Amino acid sequence: MEYIDWLQIDSDTESYSFDVISEKTESSVIWMSDSPPDLEFNHLDEGETVLPQYEFGIGGVICYTIIDSGAGTIYLDVAVAQGLYHCNEIKIEYANAQNIRLANGHVEQVKMKARFKLCIDGNKSVIEAFLINLPKMDLVLGLPWLCQTQAVPDYNDMSYTFLDQENKIVNARPFNNKLQPRNKLNSVCIEEKVVSMANKFAKVAYQTAPEAFREIVGLPRNKEFEHDINTGDAAPAKVHGQPYSPPEHLLIDQFVKEALEDGIIRPRFLPFTPD
Repeated sequence: MEYIDWLQIDSDTESYSFDVISEKTESSVIWMSDSPPDLEFNHLDEGETVLPQYEFGIGGVICYTIIDSGAGTIYLDVAVAQGLYHCNEIKIEYANAQNIRLANGHVEQVKMKARFKLCIDGNKSVIEAFLINLPKMDLVLGLPWLCQTQAVPDYNDMSYTFLDQENKIVNARPFNNKLQPRNKLNSVCIEEKVVSMANKFAKVAYQTAPEAFREIVGLPRNKEFEHDINTGDAAPAKVHGQPYSPPEHLLIDQFVKEALEDGIIRPRFLPFTPD
């Protein structure tokens, strides 16, 4: 085989000269100037090549699910849909035929869609999904599901949190996730390498019972609170605000409404005055 002996010439215009040498049996490129650096690839373990998958229920069947904001709609695997249909768990109807381009570039025509109740963390909601052949998964929740639920992602552990129609918190966590949430004890971040005794104790406590220190969006459910708040005429402290997610806004509105109804807090129509 032939190889090309390249010569890079420094000039205002990019130009190259080369000689073809036919005696060599292998092709190669020889740079006469500084050699380009060798390519280095980051090592990926098995967990980093697999998408986060969630176990959601349709009737009595657990479906392996992925959440994909890049998917324009919701998809259900054809084989899974057939089994659910025979169990009277879903309704299947014809839809206007349309072509779907998959992530691998393959184009598939979709002609049918299903309607069913999807169970996530005890919450059930009605979902419509197009039937398509899905490799290694049962259900794909695309952009319509994210818009419908207003789910808030936590990129530390790839979980999603949203509020249902009764303003109850719903959590969706992947079952195959190897990412660990940020090590936190209250608001103190625990470093991987600790020096002081306090941080060492915090790290041991977190590793012993990580669920006790997990971050919770909104108020804990099924927990009673005793309120004894009386600010009198004191003006509120001026602090920099922080953005809240839509579920947090709804929780705050609900908390204030219930507190007003229970008489825990009362509205004030006069401006704050100094003591």
